[in-house]
Amino acid sequence: MEISNTLIEFYHEGCIVRAAQSWWELAQQNPRMMRQADERANILFCVQECYAHQRWDWVARFWDLTEELYNGGYWDEYLRLDRWCLVAAQHLNKPLMQAAIYSELGWVALERGASTQARALIQSAFELYVRQGDGRGQLIARRYLATLAMVMREWASARRQLEEVLSMIHAALEKGDPELRPYLLQQSNTVHDSLGIVLQQLNDDAGAERELQLGLEGAATRGCLAVANSLLNLGKLRIKQSRLTEARGLLDECLTICETENFRALTAAARHHLAIVAQMRGEIQPALALAREAWRIYQSLGASNSAAQVAELITSISMRLEN
Repeated sequence: MEISNTLIEFYHEGCIVRAAQSWWELAQQNPRMMRQADERANILFCVQECYAHQRWDWVARFWDLTEELYNGGYWDEYLRLDRWCLVAAQHLNKPLMQAAIYSELGWVALERGASTQARALIQSAFELYVRQGDGRGQLIARRYLATLAMVMREWASARRQLEEVLSMIHAALEKGDPELRPYLLQQSNTVHDSLGIVLQQLNDDAGAERELQLGLEGAATRGCLAVANSLLNLGKLRIKQSRLTEARGLLDECLTICETENFRALTAAARHHLAIVAQMRGEIQPALALAREAWRIYQSLGASNSAAQVAELITSISMRLEN
């Protein structure tokens, strides 16, 4: 009986590995299958079985699918897969993978308003990158820590940290490593976007304009998500400047990209700020509809801070409707 059970277990594990290989190959051919409910459930079940049988090599292999889950707004599944992959990375002794996952977990914690947890995770990532001498990872972790300062509305600190990151990038670019150059330029564009947001909050509209335009110019090289982010940030500045027609144009363009690509978090942000534009133009019913849809998306993502901001906007719009 003992031999029989061993054979059954051996056969079962072999089936799991073959299934994992099949699903992984399919997902490599079409990563967007992660946005389809049945396929997503099957893949996650397969990874869970690999995890249960301690097939850490196969668990880790599925890590490259996490980006699709995040961008598609499937954050609970994203976190589950990331945590399985973190354990796999620890067993496989892959410290850089561990650090990257700490950063990813920290980013979602930021989005969900868990600032203390976010800081601890991103700091852990930074320390691992330092121990491994990984300059790229250190740049990302420092940018995430600056973003945390932005979320905490520590604008002066955020500005200092972002400017330090830009200095690090410029110093690295001066070394002239051709392999690093595209990566560094992408990071530079992202930092310019973030710095533009910070300068806007510090009432330096000219500086904000400069930085946001730099971010938008380089966004195309980083893909649709980066373009949508840049359009959103520039739209926010136009709202602050009361240039509402321009703001609506930028935000509509952002929303079109987000809905086409199914970027749920950014879809909510675009609708949120289009609601603000509509409210400022006295278009109360459209403003309310946009705000309610943004709130529903934020709630589904667990993005509590953003959901709370939209809830306040809904209250404000509703009061105008009653009057």
